This record gives sequence, structure tokens and C-alpha cells, in this order.
Amino acid sequence: MKRTILFPVLFLTAIILGISGCSKENSNTNSIKITSTNPDSPANLPFGEFVLIRYEYHISHPEGARIWVQPYTDGKKTPNFLYSKSKIFTGKGSREVGVSVKDGPHAVLVDQLRIIITTPDQEKSLYESFLDVQYTFTD
Repeated sequence: MKRTILFPVLFLTAIILGISGCSKENSNTNSIKITSTNPDSPANLPFGEFVLIRYEYHISHPEGARIWVQPYTDGKKTPNFLYSKSKIFTGKGSREVGVSVKDGPHAVLVDQLRIIITTPDQEKSLYESFLDVQYTFTD
């Protein structure tokens, strides 16, 4: 009697372990890790000067993905912002991009950097995070 109960339990355990093992291998991981900013925050910069952001990325989306770092002020894209374009990335790598503010009627404070990964057609967000910073752009 023990043998008939033990076999189904072992069989179900093997199936569960096999499924969980497969899901880890096939899970989509799209991530970015900021490794440096230049200049460091906080900083004052003239309009048009770029903050350089270096990051490492891992893209597992089968079609690749686009990656942007965008300046934000008070929860919205900073007016008159400038940032690096994105090609389609795959796999793992590193990249340096820039963000800036072109001009403004007064000093502009960038208080966050939005880091976003999207599908190549930009229809779906695959990853998004915000990094608190303090960059003031002025004349």
C-alpha cells in the first residue's frame, strides 16, 4: 500500500520541480543598473550641458528592446529636455547616454531620471524605474 501512495507523490514532486526549473530558465529579464553619473548629483550645470549616465543592461525580450534615460521634474518630463536616442538592444552590455535641458525662462531642477525599457515599437513598457537626483540647469 505504501508503494502505491509513494509513487504518485514522487511523480508529482518531480513534475513540480521540473516546471519551476523551466520557468526560471525561460523567465524574461529586462533590467538596467546605473553604474555612474558625471557629474555626481547634486550639481549645477549651464543649459545644454549634458549629464552623462553609464549603465549596464540585460535584455531578454525576443525582439530586443529600446532603452532611455529621461530627465523628470516634479513627476513629469522636464520641459525642453534633451536625451540620447535608442537603437534596439539585445543581450547584455553597457552604454553611456546623456540628458540635459536646452533652455528655460529660469533655473530648471531635474529631480529624477526615468529609466525605461520598451518593446522595439515602443508600444509596451518592459521595465521602468526612477532615480532621485538633483541637477539644476541655469544660464
